[in-house]
Amino acid sequence: DLEANSKVIVEGRVLQERSLFEGTKLIILDNGLEIVCECSDHFKGEVVRVEGIVENFQERKQIRALRVETI
Repeated sequence: DLEANSKVIVEGRVLQERSLFEGTKLIILDNGLEIVCECSDHFKGEVVRVEGIVENFQERKQIRALRVETI
């Protein structure tokens, strides 16, 4: 139950990642969460912890990552 503009910490395994534009990618976790990350690292297959802000984008919830780390 993610509320827009709230700060959250979530965890999950990265199923997919794709570039949106240079320096920004969309990461899909195994729990269905979408993460927008301004990062160059590759996380596919890794379990990550993401600290970020919940945003609404085209009637979907996404998390704008402030920090992503593998665990």
